[in-house]
Amino acid sequence: MDVTWLLLEHYLLHLVVLVLGAAGGVGVSAVQIGKVCGAVVIAVARGIEKLQYLKSIGADHVIDSSKESIIESAKSFLKARGLKGVDVLYDPVGGKLTQDSLKLLNWGAHILVIGFASGDVPVIRANIALVKNLRTI
Repeated sequence: MDVTWLLLEHYLLHLVVLVLGAAGGVGVSAVQIGKVCGAVVIAVARGIEKLQYLKSIGADHVIDSSKESIIESAKSFLKARGLKGVDVLYDPVGGKLTQDSLKLLNWGAHILVIGFASGDVPVIRANIALVKNLRTI
């Protein structure tokens, strides 16, 4: 078995992963890898068809970013599942979506910066990174 796969499997097991832009190419693969590795996956996209597709490939919770608050929807889901917050933010989008998502991160969470599809490069304030002990990759 591939060493990378073993590391991913060990790392993601029982973690909460928030995937922004989840219906895009890299987002779909992040949802699938997260589920195969045992993570709880929250997928964010726009449009009912995309959300239905994400549910069909295993996303535990889907959020339509064009119609609902990511923060409120994710917090409600996390509370219902007895979870504290997000451990991994997978972000190919950037912009306001990233800024909002930071509020959901647990202490010691990882931010995987994949791209800036929104066209806006987010600013992650140093005090937030320090207080939450965030790791940006």
